[in-house]
Formats: sequence, C-alpha cells, structure tokens
Amino acid sequence: MTTTTIFHGCQLKKIEEGLKFILGHFNDSEPIWPRTASTRVTEGRQVVVNSPYEILKLYKDANGLDCRISAYPKYTDFYINRTGIAPSMLFVDLDKSQFESVKLFELSLARTLTNFQEILGSRPTQLSSGGGIHFIQPQLAVVLEREIEKFKKFGEASRKFLQFEEQLLTDNKADQRHSSTVSFRNYMLRVPFSLNSKYIQFDDIDNIISIPPEAEVRIIKSWDGTRPSIRPLLTPFYISLQGAICKDIQRRKKEELMARKYRHLHHQRPVEKKTFQWIERLLEKPLDVEGRYYCV
Repeated sequence: MTTTTIFHGCQLKKIEEGLKFILGHFNDSEPIWPRTASTRVTEGRQVVVNSPYEILKLYKDANGLDCRISAYPKYTDFYINRTGIAPSMLFVDLDKSQFESVKLFELSLARTLTNFQEILGSRPTQLSSGGGIHFIQPQLAVVLEREIEKFKKFGEASRKFLQFEEQLLTDNKADQRHSSTVSFRNYMLRVPFSLNSKYIQFDDIDNIISIPPEAEVRIIKSWDGTRPSIRPLLTPFYISLQGAICKDIQRRKKEELMARKYRHLHHQRPVEKKTFQWIERLLEKPLDVEGRYYCV
C-alpha cells in the first residue's frame, strides 16, 4: 500500500469533521482566519491558511498524515506588539513515554481530569494521539502583561501562564519538552481522524506498509462547552513568578560569590616565572658580532 492509495473520500470526510470539531473550540470574539497548519509533507513547517477549503487541501495533499492546526490565529507582529495575545486556549500534552508503566500513566490521567474539574470546573476535550492524551480547554483570559498591573513587570506573562497552567493541572507530569517550548506561534493541535506518522510503518521509499489503529487521532471525550476564567489561578501564578525571580537572584549571587572566591585565590597565588635554562645561559654568554648574528 502506498501513500497515494490510502487516502479516499471517506477519510477526507472524517478529517473534515475532525477539523470542524477543533474549530468549534475557538472563541467567536477572536478571528478564526488566517491561521497556520502543518502536515507531514510540510515537515512541521507552518503554512498560512485562510479558509477550511485551503486547510483541507493541505491535509489531502499529505494523505491525512500529521495534520495540525494552530490554536491561535496568525497575528501580525504589529498587532502582537500593540495588543498582545491572551492565553484563551490551553493545550496539555500527557505523554505515555514519560511514565515507567501504563498504570502510572493512567493514574496521572485520572488525576489530571480531577484537577481540571476541581481547579477550573470544566471538562476538556481529550484526544488520543497514539503516544498519549492531548487535552484542549478553551478559557476566558486577558493579556496579563498589559491588562493586569502586577504582571506588567514580567516579560511574556501570558505565554508563561500557559506553561504554569499545564504543569499545575498535571501535577508536573506533562511533557516537559512541550511545556518548556510553548509559545503562541507553535501551539499546534492535532486534528481528529488524521494519522500520526510516528506509529505508521513505511518502507525505504516512503510507501506505507501498515497503519495500526493507534495511529489515528481519536476523540475520547468532548469539551463540555465551559470556558472557565483564569482569574482564580492568577495569585498562585504570580507567586510562582516571584519564586522564580528569587531563585534566579540566589543563583546569580552564588555564581558571583564563587567567581569572587576564585579571583581572590588567583590573586593570592604567587606567580611563578617560567624560565628555560639554556636561554638563560645563552643570554649570560658574551658573543662577538658574527656569533650574535648566527644566534639571532
């Protein structure tokens, strides 16, 4: 079976339904288009799209492999600098590979769902990505560094809030590789019913040999429609930011103290003059003009 024969009208229809499902999470008060999308064909590179038609064509050309859509619109740099972006969409990645056993993964999954309910009072969308579970949660938010005075002194507070929230809701069990690199430009959501190429077997010329069931992105549970406010989390988030600053100050003080210590030891240490005896003897030996010319 080749990549040109696996894709058909039925599969495209399913991916179209999956795309509609994801689009239903976006806030009506924000522009939906333009957005970015990526596939296996683009090798993860984001392509700007302006309609469902454009994005579906992109997915069809990729035979449904690694179809993603950005969680946030494609804002211009001018808009971002002037207005900023509110963290209105949360994406949490719980990866099975981060756990020593399936049981520990399932315990963390159950705890994460409990945290969503107890902390945010909501039930997020759950997608099976093949290697774990993705949670998608729309929420009511403002641009923290622009609209709340106490966050203005922190750089990129809104972006850092998404990192904080992901780790908070998973008890620090979320994929650190995903959380540490989060930005509004790379917040890419997998589309249900598309295929995760990581779990597909290819031959040497990139033809598909087999597609196991876990390769298809599946909807486990749908979002309950609740858009919780992030405000109850702002106090612990502020404390977290302050704690990070204190730790950074302590680290810098420690580094400076060690640098001073080594500088002091270096200055105290007597400087040994390195000499070469044969040169010393040569310098002490009187030479005539011819001999001096020869030595030089």
